[in-house]
Amino acid sequence: MIKTSLNRVSRYLKAAWILTTALVTILSFYAGLVVYEKWQYKQTLNSIPAILDYGHALTRESARGYVASQVPQLQEASAYKKLHTATQKASVNVFSSRLFDLAPADKDYLQKLALDMAATRQLLHQCDQATQCDALGQDFLRQGTNLHAHLSGALSNLFFQTPIYDAVVTDHFNLMRIYLNFRQALSAAMSTVRVMDVTGFLSQTQKLRTRFNAVSLQSNKLDYILSTHRDSFSKALIKQIQLDQDRLLHLENRYIFPMLKGTYHSSAMLTFGTDTAQPLAEQVDTTLRKINDDLHQTYQQQFTQKTLKHLFLVGSAWGLLVVLTLLGRGIRRQAIIPLQENEAILNTAAAGIVQIDHHGMITRVNPSALRLFGYDQAALIGHNVKKLMPEAF
Repeated sequence: MIKTSLNRVSRYLKAAWILTTALVTILSFYAGLVVYEKWQYKQTLNSIPAILDYGHALTRESARGYVASQVPQLQEASAYKKLHTATQKASVNVFSSRLFDLAPADKDYLQKLALDMAATRQLLHQCDQATQCDALGQDFLRQGTNLHAHLSGALSNLFFQTPIYDAVVTDHFNLMRIYLNFRQALSAAMSTVRVMDVTGFLSQTQKLRTRFNAVSLQSNKLDYILSTHRDSFSKALIKQIQLDQDRLLHLENRYIFPMLKGTYHSSAMLTFGTDTAQPLAEQVDTTLRKINDDLHQTYQQQFTQKTLKHLFLVGSAWGLLVVLTLLGRGIRRQAIIPLQENEAILNTAAAGIVQIDHHGMITRVNPSALRLFGYDQAALIGHNVKKLMPEAF
């Protein structure tokens, strides 16, 4: 009888332990998957510098190609070759990055756009008629803008897939997206300013106005995110962006506004390309890299914090399992002692003791009762208690 009771207690404790172990194991597996997903995403973020490099090369080459198509005397074969080499190298890096390994459809489409741009590049370098060069230069700039826009779209898709939903991380994502669009719009506007600075073509005024409006739109978005989410960004990054805004203000006051008003006069003391456009483009590119560095740092901080939380939860769960295991052993020991004492009392009692269930079936008989009634245990266990009663009862 004591064996049956002990087996019952053991079964209950074992079932509780198995259930708890299963829950803890599932929790640990889930936490491991979550941490792994965040780590994998962190590896994908390492593709961003390659995208920034490719975007920078695209904007420079497409803008330079457009300027040369409008102003033939600015064509420089060595400069073209240098820009083309930089674009080709950057394209190899970006299309072999982890981001596009995970998105083969985007990769195929962007490579097709790159091939279309390469074909236009070839025709542009070979053209010798002003009208044809003008059209090819416009197509070349448009294709560069389109390819850059799709790169920004690929980054946006990456941002939307982030497994860490933190305000600071999201703000850095948004700032980078806006700044990429700002860089592209600024490059197109500066290419138009470059043409007007050299030629004074009034026919470019409407193009300049359209492209400057695109710059202003992105600049307003920057102002908004900095004013509403300023606490999300480091002081160094805000200072860097302010330097870009100051250079943009100089570009507007010195070149764009006078050109739009028809009051611009070129200066023999300044060369727009080397004195204004290139420093501003390089500074904007530096700012983008600073945003990327801060984004990685912010994501790493959040990744570390959340990983530690997961590890704490998993460690606590396993700790609870250990505690329950030890408690279960203690409970089993505490259950055995009363049962053993009860068994000892029954076995040593001088009086005969018979235990029955609610149906009157004998479930237990002590040695004194066996001697009293003259039966062995097998002859009584499972039989009705009437077997021990006189027939009168």
